[in-house]
Amino acid sequence: MTLPPDSRSPVRRLFGALFAILLFAAGPLLATLLAAAVAMPLGCEINEAGTAPCVIAGVDFGVPLTVLALMGFFLIYTVPLGLIFLLIWCIAAGVIFYRRSRSRL
Repeated sequence: MTLPPDSRSPVRRLFGALFAILLFAAGPLLATLLAAAVAMPLGCEINEAGTAPCVIAGVDFGVPLTVLALMGFFLIYTVPLGLIFLLIWCIAAGVIFYRRSRSRL
């Protein structure tokens, strides 16, 4: 026995793709904010010149925090690409919704 196809499947895929685009574009910003959220309360120093020790529970997290903080520079690439992907997504969503509305008539 086969199940009937889900008519909302293209819509779910569209919004899944939208979520992926937004996560791709904002990912470096989220990583930088995470590094700041971890380092600031502990009084750790993060800068572009080098790594400073940041000991959390006996483990030095200075290098990973610096790498996370420097991921903000990837925004130079991910935001424009995200906008291009978003434009393509809007065109695809418009075509899909137009075809769905025409098929219901």
